[in-house]
Amino acid sequence: MTYLTWLEDGVVVKHSSNGNAALGERAMKRIVAAAVLLAAAGALPAQTIVPTLDQPGRKGDMARLVQQKAKEKFDTADRDKDGKLSQEEVAAAFPYMTEHFAKYDKDGDGFLSWEEFLGHNRWKKD
Repeated sequence: MTYLTWLEDGVVVKHSSNGNAALGERAMKRIVAAAVLLAAAGALPAQTIVPTLDQPGRKGDMARLVQQKAKEKFDTADRDKDGKLSQEEVAAAFPYMTEHFAKYDKDGDGFLSWEEFLGHNRWKKD
């Protein structure tokens, strides 16, 4: 049996009856899209609430899970493996981001770096 839980941060976690938890793919897409949109719109405060990857406890666990999923999505979308996403790669993998590509592309180079994709620079891609 599967259960969904809303955490205090508005994150949805899917729990199975054996106790394993995973962030739902749809929820993950929404979280990443929301973070990117907020960052692009300048709505995130100067001091971010994005937890660090070395943070202990549930927030750190969730940060590591979201970072892993975001990295997988970024790497899958980066078809030419150059470490950045072109407009064509973004359109193919994330059609919902295509309309506002220029807002996400903070340095205006025509590509999304890892940090531009995430909407913050607290998580290194490694």
